[in-house]
Amino acid sequence: MRLTALSARTGRLADWILEEERNQGGHGRVLLASGKRTLSSRLGMSTKALWRCLAGLSAHGVRGGRKEIIVADREALQRLLSSFRAYVEVQGTAPEISARF
Repeated sequence: MRLTALSARTGRLADWILEEERNQGGHGRVLLASGKRTLSSRLGMSTKALWRCLAGLSAHGVRGGRKEIIVADREALQRLLSSFRAYVEVQGTAPEISARF
């Protein structure tokens, strides 16, 4: 895993996906009731950035569709987020590099 490729945006998205997946029953899918434009605004990024972050998370078991996000490998996403949080704790800041892996 190349942690330096994980941006703060991707970390926020991964965190939101895991929390929302749990809130929606933990069945490996997140239904997007309000659409990606609203989600991107809530997470403080453009819709284009949201698509890029989702693409980057595909290597960690996440697939994004128009109305839902599929979490195929929850453990991989949790490991990525845990590594990201540890990096931020040690460095004091999130890496701001492309979300592509």
